[in-house]
Amino acid sequence: MEKISKHNAIVLRILLFALWAVIAIIMFRADDSYNLKAVLLLLPILFLRGMTFKFSWLDMVVCIVWLYGLTGCLTGINKLQTISGCEYNTVCFIGYWAMRYLSGQEHQLKLFLKGLCILMTVAVLLAISTFFIFHHSVEEAGFDEVYSFRFLFKPLGYTTNAWATALIAILGVGLATVRLFPDSKNTRRLLYFLSGLATCAVLLSFSRGAYIALGGFWILFLIGIRPEAAKWRLLGGTLLIGVVVYSLFPKEMQTTLLMNKTVSQRESNKGRLQTTITVLDVFRQRPLSGAGAGNYTLAIDKNRNQDTTVGYTSYAPNILAEWAIEKGGAGWMVYLFLVLCIGQVCWQRRKNEFVVVVACTLAALFIKEMTLATISSTAFGAFICTLLLGMLQLLDDNETVVIDHRLNGRLRWGILISVVAVGGACRLFMIRHGIYERECRHIVATFRQGDYQEAVRLAGRLENRTPYLFCKAVVNMEGFEHIRDSSYLQQAETFLSDARRQMPADVFVEYLQTRLWRMKGEEEKAFAQLEKLAAAYPRNVLYHKDLFHLLYGRGEEQQAVFHLEKAVRLYPSILNMTWMKQLVHEAPGLYECLKTRLLTEYSGVSPADDARYGYILYYCGDKVRAKDFLRKAIEALPNLSTPWYLLAELNQGFQNDTEAEQCRKRYMLLQQGAFWAMNQDERKEWREPEETDLFQGYALKFRDWYKCSFDLLFM
Repeated sequence: MEKISKHNAIVLRILLFALWAVIAIIMFRADDSYNLKAVLLLLPILFLRGMTFKFSWLDMVVCIVWLYGLTGCLTGINKLQTISGCEYNTVCFIGYWAMRYLSGQEHQLKLFLKGLCILMTVAVLLAISTFFIFHHSVEEAGFDEVYSFRFLFKPLGYTTNAWATALIAILGVGLATVRLFPDSKNTRRLLYFLSGLATCAVLLSFSRGAYIALGGFWILFLIGIRPEAAKWRLLGGTLLIGVVVYSLFPKEMQTTLLMNKTVSQRESNKGRLQTTITVLDVFRQRPLSGAGAGNYTLAIDKNRNQDTTVGYTSYAPNILAEWAIEKGGAGWMVYLFLVLCIGQVCWQRRKNEFVVVVACTLAALFIKEMTLATISSTAFGAFICTLLLGMLQLLDDNETVVIDHRLNGRLRWGILISVVAVGGACRLFMIRHGIYERECRHIVATFRQGDYQEAVRLAGRLENRTPYLFCKAVVNMEGFEHIRDSSYLQQAETFLSDARRQMPADVFVEYLQTRLWRMKGEEEKAFAQLEKLAAAYPRNVLYHKDLFHLLYGRGEEQQAVFHLEKAVRLYPSILNMTWMKQLVHEAPGLYECLKTRLLTEYSGVSPADDARYGYILYYCGDKVRAKDFLRKAIEALPNLSTPWYLLAELNQGFQNDTEAEQCRKRYMLLQQGAFWAMNQDERKEWREPEETDLFQGYALKFRDWYKCSFDLLFM
């Protein structure tokens, strides 16, 4: 490795501290509203003088991947999401080059990896500690296993699957770093301690994908590492950790290893397979350029996310499906070149144990991503992957296939200027978006204070971009209800038409148009649109509920009750809403007809269907059958919360106080999370369902797609 000047040595040390700070910000999910991560990394790089390294094919393809991501800002179906993704991709891109500079200096690299491993050790210790608190809470609620409740465990704020991906990377970094310290016993002990903790945490995640990835990692590790004694000792240590975890949590590990044992596992497997098939259909719509970074859920929304009874997830079933939707065929080719370059580097450096372990880690992460794609939506996972790519090119750059020049002069400054320009533009765009979001909140507050005309005036100053068009349209629609100025509806129609033109993939715009047309008195137009939506998406409660109101208002009760029945079967909480209680008094005959239809026919096929039908039976007065259906549902899916509350009420009514209290504890766990036992004085009371609850499924999508709170659509 070449000697460097004192100036560059100081700058590299600053870069090292900056990289630690950035990793800490990302790993511990600290607020970084002004994107200081990019500034912290970029400034030291700008002050490096005359420090160069050979520009490899892998470097070139990493640049192409970053540049290709920028094209999504022009071709993506949702520019806001794509620009937000590009901003973070730029941070990762800068992180890659920071790692390339550090990799050229062994002393600096060793120091960086030591500090990184200390940070990771702290994070994993915190996660394992919170796991045992979570486990205690589940036991306190009366459950004898935690597998069904893993969604409540969120170490450092990560979902279980996202954290498991991070743990695979942490394990790999720990074992790779060991190869750099052959003679330092204390450092090696720390690194083995970290690797053991990471392995333990992976096993405690009870994630099937993580188990498969861990197995893949060890198979590749045993093949790639030469010293027989060392690798068998490590494998023995891993097996010992596995035995200890199994002795503590035998049911959970058996369930995880069997892969298809529980109802939730089978439904998950089925859902991922169906989504993968759906991806092929969606891919044909934009086969070349894709939908743009971060737009996977928006692109498949019409095909997969219009079922009220199915929970929303932002994760793709596998990384290839995500690339197909977001990157298109051209993106696939870019990533194929990236994989080939990684393979070339690994082959050239196959005798370097550090590189071999890093390669094993990247392969394990790919295996994990093939079970559920979490890296692109997990900041730490994406960033650590780019660092691992930089680490691959450690030591002799002669061993890598290189382009015949160094990273200096015009090339270096060209890359730096491009990064500054792109990062700055993305940040300014997101700052501007934040300003308009705050303005939207101010408009909503003004409206709620009763100053309707001022709210409409302020809304008119917003940009004509999709999330703000929603706000402008709803403010005008709600303003009409109070002021009765028909011009408000004309403006709202213009705004919704613009939103539909900008975002044809968002079905909710079409739904809002039907509400607008009903306000204008154009009921036939609204009816035709609602019928079209209900036919295309028969499992969406909103369309059936609105069709009921429209048909009931026209006096067509027989058709109205048909749609009301469908709505109730999809979302039984409707039975307990205010307007439904009014309907009982206004139209008792219609309500009795609805009850008869609900009670005489049941065609459910899943525990979730049983739970919904148990709710229906409970509020229709058949409490004996309700208890049977609710009990059947929770035996298969104990993580359903509402059945536990209803069973508590039923047991209370049957004078079974002990069982009622046990059911209430379980309901509290599922409602308040892993720390419910510490907040028993602040118990959440049962809340009567409201009309706005029907929009909660879309609210998650709205926040994901438009980086805004959905609350701004409710005046």
